[in-house]
Amino acid sequence: TQPSRFQEIPTLNKLKVGMLYSQAGVAETVRAAFPGIQITLYPNIAQSVKALRIGQVDALLHNSYVWSYVLQKPSYADLTIQPAAMFSMDFRAASLESARARELIARLNEGIARVPDTRKQAVILDYTTRRLYRYDFGDYLYQYGIVIVLGVLLIAALIVIVLLRMRAVHLEQEERMRRLIDYDQLTGLLNVNGFRKQVARLLSQHPDARYVLAYNNIRDFKFINQSLGRTAGDMLLKFWAARAVEKIGEDEAIGRIEADHFAILRRISGADQIQNDEHNLFDPLRNFFVSQGKGNRVQICSGLYVLTPRDFKNIDVDLMLDKARAAERRVHKNLTVNYEFYNPEQWEKGRQISDIVNSLPSAIRSG
Repeated sequence: TQPSRFQEIPTLNKLKVGMLYSQAGVAETVRAAFPGIQITLYPNIAQSVKALRIGQVDALLHNSYVWSYVLQKPSYADLTIQPAAMFSMDFRAASLESARARELIARLNEGIARVPDTRKQAVILDYTTRRLYRYDFGDYLYQYGIVIVLGVLLIAALIVIVLLRMRAVHLEQEERMRRLIDYDQLTGLLNVNGFRKQVARLLSQHPDARYVLAYNNIRDFKFINQSLGRTAGDMLLKFWAARAVEKIGEDEAIGRIEADHFAILRRISGADQIQNDEHNLFDPLRNFFVSQGKGNRVQICSGLYVLTPRDFKNIDVDLMLDKARAAERRVHKNLTVNYEFYNPEQWEKGRQISDIVNSLPSAIRSG
C-alpha cells in the first residue's frame, strides 16, 4: 500500500518497502524473490505508516487480509492498495515425520483440493470486505472531530449564554434591590438612605467645594391631599422632583427624605443663587395648582445649612440634615419668610468666596 497522492511506484526490485518485525521471515523470502528490493522493518503498523508518509519507504508490504482490516481505520483513508504491485507466494505447512502427521497433511490437502475456485474467491472476498475494524477513541475523534468540536463549541456557547443571562438577571435583581433600598418609588429620587450615600460621595470627591444643604417642606401638605385628593398631591411631588432634577448638576444631589420633605445639596455659586432658585425652582412649584385653576399657591418652607470645613473632614449627613431641618422648623413657625439659614455667617462667607472666585477670570482678562 502507499499514499493515494502517489500515482506510480518503482518496480518491485527497485522498491524501498516497509514491513513489520513479525514478518522478518517473509521479508527474507521477498528479498530472495526480488533482488534489489530494500526492506525496512518496523515494530507496528502506526510507525510503518508514519515512515511511508514522510518518504522513508515507497510502500508497505503485508497480506491483503491485513490491509482489508487496517485500511478501515479512518486516519488511513489516504492509503490505497496498488493492484499492479500485488504478487502471490506459496506457503506450505510442514510437520514432523510420522504416520499420524502424514495422514493429517493428506486429509488437509484433500480438503483443500475439494474447495472450488469460486468458493475460494468467495472466502477471500468475504474476509477482505468485512467491516471487522473497531473504532477506538482516536478514530472517533479523527472521523467526527469537526462535528465534535462544533458540538463542544455549541454547548460552550449555550453555557456562556446561560451564564451571561443568569448574570444579567442577577445584576438586574441587584439593581432592583438597590433601587428599592436607595430610591423613592413615587418620585424616582434618592430616598434618605440613597441621599446619605450620594452626599457622602460628593463631599469626598469635592473636598474644596462650597456646599449648602437645603431642607424643604410643603406647608399643609395633608390639607392638599384632603382637599384635592392624594393623586393631586402625588402629582405635585412628582413635578417638584422632575423640576429639581432638571436644575441640579452632576456634583449636586436631591432626595425625598419623607412624605413631602425634600433635601437638596447645592454648590454655592454666588449672590444670585437663592433668587435664581426661587424663580426657576420654587415659583413653578408654588403656582402648580394655580396654573391649573385648582387652588391657592403652594407654600414652601426651606431651612439652609452651609457646610463647614469640619463637615468635609467628618462627614455626618444626618447631622447636616438635622441642622437644616432646625432652620426649616423656624420658618414653619414664621409665616413671613420662605427660608432661613442655620448659620447665616457661614453662608455670607461662602457667598463672598464664590463671588471672588467667579470674578477672577474677568479680572485677569482685564489686567
